[in-house]
Amino acid sequence: MGAVTSSAAIVLAAGQARRFGRLKQFETIDGRSLVDRVVATASSVCDLVILVLPADHAIDETASAKRRPTWRGSPVHAVTRGGASHGESARIGLERVPSHIDVVVMAAASHPLAGPDLYRRTIKAVANGADAAAPSGAICDAVKEHADGTIVRSVDKTSLVTAQAPCAFNRAAIMNAYGAFGGPGQPPLPPEELEMIERMGGRVELVEGEPTNIHITTPTELEMARRLADLVPRSPWAS
Repeated sequence: MGAVTSSAAIVLAAGQARRFGRLKQFETIDGRSLVDRVVATASSVCDLVILVLPADHAIDETASAKRRPTWRGSPVHAVTRGGASHGESARIGLERVPSHIDVVVMAAASHPLAGPDLYRRTIKAVANGADAAAPSGAICDAVKEHADGTIVRSVDKTSLVTAQAPCAFNRAAIMNAYGAFGGPGQPPLPPEELEMIERMGGRVELVEGEPTNIHITTPTELEMARRLADLVPRSPWAS
């Protein structure tokens, strides 16, 4: 793919946050919800943002809203209700991406501290020819395989990293991947899009991640994010 002419971010905020115990996407850091922080960051980099809210989210009944899900945060190109799983919600978001878009960024409310440069690095990697790109995180602790709490073996972590969010995708590649999984007679959807691209034979590149880009799954991690928020590089939502 040549130079990027446009990019769209799909902000996934449709999860039920069962591990967290309540809808974490509407929890706040410095008075601003996690989902609105992600929307603001994505908007500062991408040409348009599509927001996917929970399937049971309230509907705006006004005539001008045309029964869209209620959203009072930062402006977005489109807002819609998601499905019962990550894959269903992502597929719904992809349906709202205009055909002229080159790069699709999958962002998540569970990563509210991802800075704008992280978005730019993943988009640039796709613009330079990758089918997908993800920020990488180092594994600093020893890695062990276990069975019922007993260590079975030590795992060499030399070539291991974690893949953070947001991830960027060539639009055609991610559309083809979602067309190949989850339908009648097709393999089930993998748990996340990077694996889909890998299994389709695509090239996934890693870019430098950010240590502040933590994945919020518990109230403790939310409190950690609140303490780290001031350290995010060039944040568009800094107070």
